[in-house]
Amino acid sequence: MLPSYQAIDREAGHIHKMITDEEFQDLLQQLVETSNCIKDGWFLDTVRDDSTCMPPPVTTANSTQTIHYEYHIIYNASYAVPVMYLNVLNSCGQRLSLDEVWEMCPDTFQPYLKDNKWTILTQQEHPILGIPFLMLHPCHTADLMTQVTKGSNSETTHKRNYLVTWLSTIGPMVGLKLSDQYATSTNSQKEVPSFHENQMQVIT
Repeated sequence: MLPSYQAIDREAGHIHKMITDEEFQDLLQQLVETSNCIKDGWFLDTVRDDSTCMPPPVTTANSTQTIHYEYHIIYNASYAVPVMYLNVLNSCGQRLSLDEVWEMCPDTFQPYLKDNKWTILTQQEHPILGIPFLMLHPCHTADLMTQVTKGSNSETTHKRNYLVTWLSTIGPMVGLKLSDQYATSTNSQKEVPSFHENQMQVIT
């Protein structure tokens, strides 16, 4: 029997990486513990028994405007993977349109967004708060994690690194960069792909 965080794609002939809700909760706790150690601001919040993980809001500025990012990390039971919900606001507190956020994604992601943007970054109702948020769609996550964890020494290592690897891979698309210290901390137990630098929070 396959581990709970894997499922077979019979056409592609390979295993997609998934996690259970229980595993997700454990990974959130691990992330927040690391954040507390490095004073990075991630926190857990629980609303009606639903857990959400959030980094502290991120603010960036360019020559024309200041942008405020708010991120929520939530478990999606249908896809058995984590999902990122986000709000992107200007300095007046107005939400940026989906088109504006697509345009703000780094150049390295633009060729992929050009053909796939509606299945990558879309607008959805927040499943806990019930208000509009942008969402990085979970339909590609299992396949993505299959690709980025190729060569991982063990399933145990993969599962331990799952959340940090996922955030480090998809976060930069929407302005979120994870501190290298998360990789170092997880790696005290071993091996993780390369990471970027930033802050985060967690809600349960």
